[in-house]
Amino acid sequence: MLRSSDFDELPKYTVYRDRFRQIAVANKFDILSQPVSGQGPFLRELKSDLTIDFAFINQNAPVTLVHLSGVHGVEGYLGSDIQNEIMSKIPLRNLSCNFVFVHAVNPYGMSWYRRANAQNVDLNRNGRENFHPVESEKDFQRFQDFLSSKNGLSFYAHLGRAIIVAAQIGRRNTAQAIACGQYSYPDSLFYGGDRTQFEVEVLIDTLFGIAPETHEWIFLDVHSGLGKWKQELLILDGLSTPKEYEFFYDAHKAPLIVPGKTKDVYLAHGMLSNIIKKRLSNVCYLTQEFGTDHFLKIIRNLILENSHWHQKRNQLSVPIAQNMVNSFYPSDQAWRKSCLSLGRQRYHEILHRLRLI
Repeated sequence: MLRSSDFDELPKYTVYRDRFRQIAVANKFDILSQPVSGQGPFLRELKSDLTIDFAFINQNAPVTLVHLSGVHGVEGYLGSDIQNEIMSKIPLRNLSCNFVFVHAVNPYGMSWYRRANAQNVDLNRNGRENFHPVESEKDFQRFQDFLSSKNGLSFYAHLGRAIIVAAQIGRRNTAQAIACGQYSYPDSLFYGGDRTQFEVEVLIDTLFGIAPETHEWIFLDVHSGLGKWKQELLILDGLSTPKEYEFFYDAHKAPLIVPGKTKDVYLAHGMLSNIIKKRLSNVCYLTQEFGTDHFLKIIRNLILENSHWHQKRNQLSVPIAQNMVNSFYPSDQAWRKSCLSLGRQRYHEILHRLRLI
């Protein structure tokens, strides 16, 4: 049985969820909590369910601004901090817009310090209508021994072969092969699933239920782990339209990355934005990504976490959990301060673009 004292240095999902709820209520948001099956490492003691939490203000406006955190579980700690910062610092009530903050789209992953959900599905590769294998899986298969490493020794034993394959197919194709999403290896990384996940269905259905009168949806989705230390990336999805590009460029006056078009940037399959755009009308969707560590170190931590989870599910390892937190929610206060500032800034810029302030 895990003891909370074993994990004193780690952020706790329930603590962050409670803080989100408290700040939302203090700033006069309504709260709706949708339960998700499964429990985190400390929830047995607390007898509390995992939940996706929606803090919202519905002002019967035609535009709804949605802020997402925790699509990739462990990345939700940073997203939660940014959501609290925005709700606390930017007055939103009485503006002619509906506002929704979605806390922990993947609460299982957030509570267990992993990116995927309880079915090992990457929710940001799950936004497809069919789940047939994709062309890039031919190259993904060449990295399978490396990606299925069982421990640190195995990782470095397979690393040399992985480097050779990467040199053969090139940097962009390597990133495309490994990280763009795959649908044939359910125990491996970046698995997109074989059906639409419960969390995705709940997210879309609840958003529509909160603001059914919406004619235009604006999404800002917070992630971490991609890019150089303290680097911010603003990323459109592969299905982005000229209208989306114009909207976000006018809002932020900053470079926008368009996967598949921007040089050396891979195009992911089944991004969450894809299915949201099919289910909701008139959507503009931007991912705000914060860089942390070297790509190889992050891949190593993902591989070892995934291996441990499959071998010893529900037996969390302190070192592995800490490595995941270090990769996606570093304790460095300058990094966190920079992310909070940019998170608040980009949200404020969208409000300005919508002529609300």
